[in-house]
This record gives sequence, C-alpha cells and structure tokens, in this order.
Amino acid sequence: MVGTQKESGLSEVIGFILIIAILVIIGSLYVTYVVPAHGREAEIDHMTYIKNQFIDFKMALDSLWVNGQINTTLSQNIEMGTIGQKTQGDFVFLPLAQPVGSAGRMEINTSADSGTIDVKIIGLIKSHTDGAGSSSSISGSSQITVNPDIYRQMLIYQTQYPVSIVNMVRIPITDTNIPTIPNDFTNNQSLSYHLMDIYPKSSISPDKANWSVSINLTRVPSFYITNSTGNASKFSTPNDNWAGYMRANYRYDLVMSLVKRNATMNYQVFQNFTLNSSDTKISEFWINLQDPAYGLDAQGPVIIKDSLANVYTGTLNITPNYDIDLNTAINQTTINNAIRSSYPESTQSTGSVPMGNFSYTATNYYWIPQQYCYQLGGVSLVQNDTAVSKVLPLITLGVDKNSSTSHPFISITRLRITGVEGNVAGSTPVQITSRVTGIRKGILSSGSTKYDIAPLSENAKTVEIIINSPDIGVINRWKNIFNSTKTDANMTSGFNTSWANITPGENTVKLTVTDPSSSDYNVTVDYSEVDAVINLQPVGWQGS
Repeated sequence: MVGTQKESGLSEVIGFILIIAILVIIGSLYVTYVVPAHGREAEIDHMTYIKNQFIDFKMALDSLWVNGQINTTLSQNIEMGTIGQKTQGDFVFLPLAQPVGSAGRMEINTSADSGTIDVKIIGLIKSHTDGAGSSSSISGSSQITVNPDIYRQMLIYQTQYPVSIVNMVRIPITDTNIPTIPNDFTNNQSLSYHLMDIYPKSSISPDKANWSVSINLTRVPSFYITNSTGNASKFSTPNDNWAGYMRANYRYDLVMSLVKRNATMNYQVFQNFTLNSSDTKISEFWINLQDPAYGLDAQGPVIIKDSLANVYTGTLNITPNYDIDLNTAINQTTINNAIRSSYPESTQSTGSVPMGNFSYTATNYYWIPQQYCYQLGGVSLVQNDTAVSKVLPLITLGVDKNSSTSHPFISITRLRITGVEGNVAGSTPVQITSRVTGIRKGILSSGSTKYDIAPLSENAKTVEIIINSPDIGVINRWKNIFNSTKTDANMTSGFNTSWANITPGENTVKLTVTDPSSSDYNVTVDYSEVDAVINLQPVGWQGS
C-alpha cells in the first residue's frame, strides 16, 4: 500500500509538469506567431493611416495655392508609431503578450540633398516687368504674381475685336436727330437721347426680371470763362455782371442707369453712370455687360430693345452684333496672333533649385520598413529601395485640345518647400503646420529674375525637367514618376509616347517633351511656381 501511495503522488507531479509544459508551448506559440501577427497588423494599419494623412496634407496644401490663399496656416496632427494605437491592450501585465510598439521620424529637408529641379523652356518668353518697365524681384516677400498677359489678353481682345467677344454689346448711334456736334443746338435742343434698354431674357414678364439697364447718350457741358478784354479785374468788381463771360463746351457721354428688383420692390443701383465719352457723335459704342463694376448677372441671353422699339433676343444667327451667348466660341486665333507677336523666342531655365522634401520614416519591427515622401505636390511610398507613387507630382502630360492638330501639352507646378529644416523622432504625435508664401502664375523664375511665358497654345518648342540628387534612391523614384506620368497620359488622353523622352544619368534624370515631327512651336506649356513653408512641432502622446 505504501508503494501505491508513492506512485499516486508521482503521477500528480508529472501531470502538473505536463500542464506547465503545455502552457509554455502554447505561450511560446502565441509569442512566436500571434504577437508578431498582431504587431504586423498594427504596423500595416498605421502605415495606411500615414498614407491617408499624407494625402490629406497634399489636398489641403493644394487647396491653398489653387485658391490663391497666401500666408493662411493649416495645421494637422499625425501620430508616429503604434504605441498609442493597438500595442497597448488588456494584458498589460504580460508584456510578452504584446507586440513591441514601433516609432517613426518626421523630417523636413530643404537642402539640395532632397533633390533639385531645373525647368528649361525653349519657347515664347520675355522678361517680366512690374508695369513700370523695371524688373521685379521675388526675394523676401510674400505675394501672388501673375503674367499680366493672362489678364491683358482679354482686355486687348475686347478693345481690338469687340464684335468677336460674346459678352460685348454694340450700342449703335443711328438716330439722325442727334446732332453730329454736341455744341449744335440749331435743330434739336434735347440734352439726352435714349438708345436702348437691356434686361435678362426670362420666362416671366420683363418687368419682373431681376435687373434692367437703360442706355442714354447725354450732352454734358464743361464750363469755362473768357476774358476778351484781358482785364481780369472785372471779375473782382462786385457790381460788374461777369456771368456773361461764362461759356460751355459740350461732349457726348454714354451713360447707364441700373435698376435691380427683389421680391417686393425696385431700387436704383446707380443713375447716369458714365461708360464712355466722345467729342462728336460716333457710329457706335461697345460695352462689356460682364464688367464687375456694373454688378450684373449677365450670363446671357438678354433682350435688347432699342429706341425704335426693335427687340433683339441675343440669338447669334439673327443679330450677331447683339449676341452675348457665352456658349458661342471666341475666335482665339486673332488674339493669340496678337499676343504671340509680342513674345520673342527665348531659352530660359530656372537653374537647379532644391525641391524640398517632407517625409515620414517608420521603424517597423514586424512589417517592411517604409517611408512616405511629399515632394513637388506628390506622395510616394519608398520601401526596399523601390518607390511607388501614391499621388503623382504636379506634372501633367496630355494632348492640347485647343490646337487644330494633335500636339503635346505639359502642365508644371513647381511647388518648392522652403523654411527651416528639422525632424521629430519617437512615438508621440507631431503637429504639422503649412502655409503658402508665394504664387507665380505663368512666370518662370531664374534667381531673382522673372520671365513671362506666352499664355497661349503652342507656346514652346521643347520643355525639359531635370532632377538631380546625390541619392540614387531619389533619382530612381523620379525615374518611376516620369514613366508613370507618361504611361497615364497615354492611357487617359492619347498622349503620343514619342513626345516624351526620359533620359537617366549619373545622379540625374531628365524628362524632355517635344514634337519630333516638327521644329515649330508645337508644345503647349502651362507653368506656375508655388512656395510653401512646412514646420514640425511635437505635441505629446494623445492616445487613440
């Protein structure tokens, strides 16, 4: 019996040891397989979160320069690492049951090491001036600078070719009762002559339309005093009737009176607003109903009623002189030729300018080490010495739709990150603030000198984008970006791949856009420059 009791106790000990062994095996399997799987899942989720944050950052910064917002600061908090997300669970007392939390590093690099860009254009380019004939400096100031010809071309076109502008209205002076000379009161003593009324074409009655314009031609005097005797003392003599010495010269003013209506009443916005003047009666005036000074919702069509009660509805085929239908195409050829003649052929380059780089580098323990980069408005993922563009930079290739034949089109927005370099490393959240400090539309900057690029189709022969960097990874990334941009353009717009040539070299890669079938101006380039400042600030762990 004693032997039996000893054997019974031994079996219990062995059973306990076996249970411990099974638990150790299960724990080992959990730590070996389950914990890394949880860590891997957490790091994958966190990198997806980082990708979304970078894309949100890109969209927010784009919204600033697209809308011309200068020095408007945007802020965004991004959590670095997985400690504050999924690595702290319910079993804190079992550290081995939890994956090791990853960390990361946010960095702003504005040096040439981040990569430089050189944009070279052979095309219609001239020196930019500030309107006073002197060159404008772009250094040390926050501003929006626009090639004045972008605004000027429509004003020139309205002045030189008003009949071709769809929102210009012709005001003919056909009434024979109006004297040729405004000083002539022999047969007609009227001071004002009604020419026409204009109001929106509407399905409701014209008197219920929301605005109406009345156009008059008015004689306006300018007074002066003559002194035929040469004795100026007459005008200082109280009893001397010198009023007889006052004379008047008349001119013709084209004047507008505007009445607007709301649901209950009419109200006069302005009366006898002078649009134009002339010393004699001319055959016609032209006015632009969409001039913002008038405050009209003149999107067309309108109804025009002249002084002889003739009614015109703005239909192009019936009354072309009165047409303001904005759907009618503008004859761009005439204005383009006028602008083209003021631009000489020139070769200009920005020189090698640092693009700047905003990046997040993850220290992953269970997943592939990854880096997200924001550069030139694009977002790229770098891992295992390869790069994939999540959002392509601000370089677009396509086919010029305004050309009568198929020609290449390239749009470049050179977004440069400036400011103070810095980095924040760890697992705490970091605050990113960004603002746009300068926008230059249609202007190429070379140092402190600026050049205007002709704002029209087929304004260049060749466009080159040259990326330089001592980091071969940067070069490979941009080589992939150029290839993706070229392929996407071919698939989406029919861009001819022979128009773009990618040339890699030692520490450099070049994209050349030209039409090899012709040496003429067959490339359309739309070029802008944007300066942005990005700053980093750690804010402490907030959890999630």
